[in-house]
Amino acid sequence: MALAALLVYANSAPNRFAYDDVAVVRENPLVADAHWWSAWTHPYWPALGQSAYEVVAYRPVTIQTFRWQYQLSGLNPLPFHLFNVLLHAAISAGGWWLARRFGASAGVALFAGLVFAVHPLHTEAVANVVGRGDLLAAGGTLLAVGLALIGRERASTRARAGLWCAAWVAASLALLSKENGIAGLVVVALIAVRKPAGAQNASHVGRRLVRALVPALVIFAGYLLVRYEVCGARLSVTGQRVAVANPLDDAPEIARWLTPPALLGRYVALSISPHRLLCDYSLNVLPPVTDLADAMLWLGIVFLAGCAALVARFGRQQPAYVLLFVGFCASYLPVSNALMLIDTIFAERLWYGPSLWLCIALALGLDVVIERYAEHRKMLSGLGAVALVALAARTMVRNPDWRDTRTIIARDLAEMQPPHRSARLCLFHAEDLLADGLPEDAATLLREAITIYPDEARYHRALGRALLAMGNPMEAIVALRDAVKIDPSRRESIALLEQAKLAAAGHDPQAEYAAARAEAEAHSHDLGALTRWARLAETVAPQDAVEAYRQLTSVAPDNVAHWSGLALAEYAAGNAVASAETYRSLLKHWPDNWNAHTNLALLLMDRANPALYDADAALAHANRAVELAPANWQLRVNLAEVTARCGDPQLAATMFEVLADQSADDPTAQRLYRERARHLRSQ
Repeated sequence: MALAALLVYANSAPNRFAYDDVAVVRENPLVADAHWWSAWTHPYWPALGQSAYEVVAYRPVTIQTFRWQYQLSGLNPLPFHLFNVLLHAAISAGGWWLARRFGASAGVALFAGLVFAVHPLHTEAVANVVGRGDLLAAGGTLLAVGLALIGRERASTRARAGLWCAAWVAASLALLSKENGIAGLVVVALIAVRKPAGAQNASHVGRRLVRALVPALVIFAGYLLVRYEVCGARLSVTGQRVAVANPLDDAPEIARWLTPPALLGRYVALSISPHRLLCDYSLNVLPPVTDLADAMLWLGIVFLAGCAALVARFGRQQPAYVLLFVGFCASYLPVSNALMLIDTIFAERLWYGPSLWLCIALALGLDVVIERYAEHRKMLSGLGAVALVALAARTMVRNPDWRDTRTIIARDLAEMQPPHRSARLCLFHAEDLLADGLPEDAATLLREAITIYPDEARYHRALGRALLAMGNPMEAIVALRDAVKIDPSRRESIALLEQAKLAAAGHDPQAEYAAARAEAEAHSHDLGALTRWARLAETVAPQDAVEAYRQLTSVAPDNVAHWSGLALAEYAAGNAVASAETYRSLLKHWPDNWNAHTNLALLLMDRANPALYDADAALAHANRAVELAPANWQLRVNLAEVTARCGDPQLAATMFEVLADQSADDPTAQRLYRERARHLRSQ
């Protein structure tokens, strides 16, 4: 099994960082952080402190492995990919061992292990580095279950205790690798509760319950507590606006019931026939299911009912069926969107852990089939060999698609057909086209993305950038105004809008910026020259704006506009801590500056940034801003958002409802406020 996994996935080793690898590995500050504890004190997704909706994943073990590899070999992608392949090979061999442990014969355990080792549905987990979380969760669970099973059989009390402790540690590491690693805790607890083999009665059942439940509950409660604190006082995306990858958030109630079993059916269908694989199944690719006649819905229901029936029929005689079914359910439910919404509706790598349990169950089931149809053993073996070759070939063809971001996006977007294409992939491919100097093609894709999801600011912002590149500043202004309306806190959109206005007025922003900078450098104490440089830098070169405003504050320290500009420039440059300090300094001299109060409140409400978060201060500054300028609409919006993050979500929902009622002349804003209120009410 291990050798087959190594051979089939060998051609994924030359891949570079692709898709989510870029944010989670290559550009993740936690990976290069010198402090060993950073992975344990920050959310999994980096640089999302500006978004209250997505920082809900806590996977420190996964990030820690990235850190260790970075310390050993830097950001060379080869070792990262090799580690994934080796880990998959070990898990494949472990799956074979567990199947044998549960009583499968050597031949069928070999076949089932090979299916798991070479299946193309696992390419996203193995060939994409961020699949490491799924690999570690499955591997930790497998290790925990194996240690628990061996621990049950040890006669020595000391050896048994050591093995059980190791099993709980492995289960904890699985959970800290990814959320569906909870299967390790559940299955190990179930093994601990089971009556020991050979026992004549059910004595000591209370002791077994304590031995099983206490460690599991302590570990799980500790995990929830730490996750809650690290991820901004949230345990899941429930009650927040879910990323656009999950259309169930805005779906009718019936879709919330019908879609999860339909997704299960789709996983099963892809397991049987993995001919069409995609890196993204977000909005518009897999729409919510509202039709009872949906084929995937019934496939999912029949599959789950069949599994439950088999467990009910054979579970008493063969306890392994119970363990496998419980392991499958515990591994799949956290990512199923049945218990709670996650930030994606469907992803191939989410099936990695559940499929491990299914492959072991396949081994046990095939033993029964082969025993019943022994006379057809050769034919069944031949069919199995053909299936394995076909699966391995499909995997080897799919692995190079993950070579880099451009390759996987272009390949999978071409596989999709309108109207069922991914808005996210349209955006990413459009950005590549912009980089290649093809703004017209990029604009076409971005308009398609906006049609799919009109309330995503980055789609409008990218369209504005494409229209500017096409020399169409008037249309760019319309797109960028929409981006600012949806997300007024994004300085990039504001800067692009100003750039579009300059271009529409017949100015050349780049040339004017170069001239302004040259004049400022030649007259370093000329307020007019420095001001022109700073204003143009905000629009054309935000990183230079910090330097420009620092010079302005040194030349004219009594001008509040210079300090405010410096704070905004620091924030736009990615230094939120410095921006907050500048606002604090500003308020010491101008305590009634409502603009500084509201902007400082927005910085202090970021719980995902421990260096900044201060709930009481954020609320105080936001309220003070409204007191100073009660007629300012944006200050009221900011106060509602700060209240949602740092105060009472229900009160914030009421505030957003009032804002919506008062926005009758702006349907887009009204819709966004009502949506925000609805999500807060659901908390």
